[in-house]
Amino acid sequence: AAPPAMAERKLLSFGEVVLRTSDLGLLGGAQFINDTVIAFFFELLARAYAEESLLLVEPSVVFWLAMCTAESDIAATLTSIQAHEKQVLVLPVNNNNAVSVSNGGSHWSLLVYDAQQNAFLHFDSMAGLNAGPARSLSDRVRSFVVHASGRSASPTFLDVVGMPQQ
Repeated sequence: AAPPAMAERKLLSFGEVVLRTSDLGLLGGAQFINDTVIAFFFELLARAYAEESLLLVEPSVVFWLAMCTAESDIAATLTSIQAHEKQVLVLPVNNNNAVSVSNGGSHWSLLVYDAQQNAFLHFDSMAGLNAGPARSLSDRVRSFVVHASGRSASPTFLDVVGMPQQ
């Protein structure tokens, strides 16, 4: 393992994301990726494929939404990132349910809200391992998307089957 000073050396600053040596080290083998690696990839995608109707929500914001219980705070957070102006929201879901644990959890999946379908679609490479956290997140975001869309019908939740396995 790299010495602590080396592990935290700043390698790259891209948009709002700072990649460190320790983040890059996660890509070298059978290790869990962290919030920073996902945030970097989302930033890269957002710049390469600028799409007005799509919002890639960074992991730290998604974690806040997942842990927040106040509907007004959830709405304020989603409004601040202009989620109400988007047709598709992409939210990385982690199975960490402890606010006190930084970079916790052992698995990531994707929850996608598609306004056209009025549905939350959950993509999980481990056959539903994150179904609980994804459902909980969709429940927290549900009233915001219903209000933002002006629809009376609540979005459906669908676990997408047949995802490639890890």
